[in-house]
Amino acid sequence: MTKFRCRAAALAGFIAGAAIAAGSGCSKPQPGSDAVSEPPKTAEDNYKPPPEGTPLVQSLTAHRESDGQVKVTGKILLPATTRVWVEMYPAATTARSPQEQLLGRSELYLDPGGSFEAGPFKLTGSGPFRVLVTSYFSRSWQPPDVLRVVGIKGTRLPKSALKLDNPQSPEGGGHLEYFGSLTVSVP
Repeated sequence: MTKFRCRAAALAGFIAGAAIAAGSGCSKPQPGSDAVSEPPKTAEDNYKPPPEGTPLVQSLTAHRESDGQVKVTGKILLPATTRVWVEMYPAATTARSPQEQLLGRSELYLDPGGSFEAGPFKLTGSGPFRVLVTSYFSRSWQPPDVLRVVGIKGTRLPKSALKLDNPQSPEGGGHLEYFGSLTVSVP
């Protein structure tokens, strides 16, 4: 039994020594004093939830590309890396739900400052189209750094800017659901 312990201890010491030796040769070189390294942008970098009464969707613009497809650009007051859906529908002409006539969906992650570009969408014709911007604040939808700053179900965001899951209990949170209209130029 003691021979086994001695061999195991020797093997463990050998493996630890080899790992230290290998690790020192595999490390990244340190940048020189004149090198400037920019830390990765995360949701927590400089994000402060807007005050109550502030809409999260600040701007939406549609523009047609030279190939005829449409891109939507905008700004949403949510942190970088927030997952968002932008969906396009025909202009509302009936009382039917817009989900019945989905023309296109773009899934995206917000850039720093909440800016984004969605699409391209294949939209025929010009004129008004309806747009739906959606974002859920759950572990299955958002990265952990986004949830740390907005809270599960957006509990740290303005309640007036969310579609509440339970209107009788606003502290329970909700999700972003914004309906709007965009005018698209002639193809």
